Amino acid sequence: MIGTQSRIPSHPITARLIRACFVATADRANMLQKFEQTVLKLSLLGFDQSTLTDCSDVIPVATGTVADPFLPAGMTMDDIEASCDSTPFPSLSAVPGPVTSIPAV
Repeated sequence: MIGTQSRIPSHPITARLIRACFVATADRANMLQKFEQTVLKLSLLGFDQSTLTDCSDVIPVATGTVADPFLPAGMTMDDIEASCDSTPFPSLSAVPGPVTSIPAV
């Protein structure tokens, strides 16, 4: 545990699996599509979609996403644990300002 951050014990193993070796930041359209599919699956977990009421007409249209991926303030590319030799990790810029602080719960 580093400060107020912790990792799931399986994370280092999973992050280094070749079949899990991809860089979502390099293929933004694919990442967004997979994210939408995953959120839909999670939102329906425990429900039968055919029994739900469609309220799409009252939900505002999404305004877009963040322009480009970035590192939190105070971090650099040296903080990234890139684990896939076959897929180089893209270079990301950090948000200017003080280090992001997350209070302990």
